[in-house]
Amino acid sequence: MHTEQIATAAGLVAELADELRTHAYGIRSPEQPAIVDGRAQTTLILLDDEASIGVALSSSGYAVTRVSHNKYEKSVGVLYETLTALLSALSPAFNSAMHRALCSRLGELEAAQGDSGEDEG
Repeated sequence: MHTEQIATAAGLVAELADELRTHAYGIRSPEQPAIVDGRAQTTLILLDDEASIGVALSSSGYAVTRVSHNKYEKSVGVLYETLTALLSALSPAFNSAMHRALCSRLGELEAAQGDSGEDEG
């Protein structure tokens, strides 16, 4: 591999690892991403039915590479711009977890804003 390809592949792995951390509230047991065929790849488990899916990140976007449950077969090879879009398309439980996480974060921000407002009064 050329240095440029290694840097790009390493960047994809870093980006996928960061996205997995960011989305930890809505997935289970993600594997550490690795470079396979020039793409960053991992396996994760959906909250809905414990289905295992392979996810790859390339310069074109995110794609499902393999699934353990037939109901997800149609998603294999479909490109998504973000990991959020991919998980939202596949997993209603991810959407619910994301909603809860957003509401929790908004509540924290509202409480923090209320605390700072009291200091001014």
